[in-house]
Amino acid sequence: MRVRVRVTDNHGGTGVKFVDLTILAPAGGGTPGPTPVDPTGTGTGTAPGGTAPGGAVEPAGGGDADGGAADGPAGLTAALAGTPLQRLRAVAKSGLKLSCEASFEGRCVLEAFLSRADARRLGVDRRARKDVRIGRASALLAAGRPVAVRLRLSAAARRGIGRAKRVRVLVRGFARDGTSRRVELSRVVLVRR
Repeated sequence: MRVRVRVTDNHGGTGVKFVDLTILAPAGGGTPGPTPVDPTGTGTGTAPGGTAPGGAVEPAGGGDADGGAADGPAGLTAALAGTPLQRLRAVAKSGLKLSCEASFEGRCVLEAFLSRADARRLGVDRRARKDVRIGRASALLAAGRPVAVRLRLSAAARRGIGRAKRVRVLVRGFARDGTSRRVELSRVVLVRR
C-alpha cells in the first residue's frame, strides 16, 4: 500500500513523499508486522521547504533563499525557492521575490494567497469563505536554470498587509512542461515590517 509522509521545517516549508509499504506475515504465523520502508522509494509530492532525493526534507537555512525540489510524473523535478522572511516595504513595492527551477523546459505559474482569517482581519475581503488569491505571476523555464519570479500583490492586498506587523502568505503553483505534465509547488513566506 502507499504511505504519505509530510514533514514541516522551521520556516513553514513542507515536504511530502509517497512510498510503498509492504506488510508480510512472519514465518510460523502470528500477527503481521510492517517491513522497513525504503526511504529512497519513488513517488510524487510537493516541497515548498525542500524535499531532497529520497524524500528527506532539507533544513531551510537562513541565507537569502531556501527551498527544495518536488518530484513529478516520470521523474520530472522542480523547485520553488525564496527568502522565507521578506520585508513589507519591499514586498509592497516590488512583490514577493521567488525563484523557480525545473529539470525541463516549460512554464512556472505561481499564485499568492492570504488565509480567510487574515483576509478578513486586514480588510482584503471581509466576506472571504476560503483562502483569498492576492497575486499571480508566471515565467518561462529553461531546463536546469533557476529563473527569478516577482509575484506582485494586488492593491487591496498591499493596503491590507500595510496594516499588519506581520502576515503569512502562501505561495502555490506548478511547473509545467510542453506536454502539460506538471509538478506542484508551494511555499510559505512571512512578510513583516
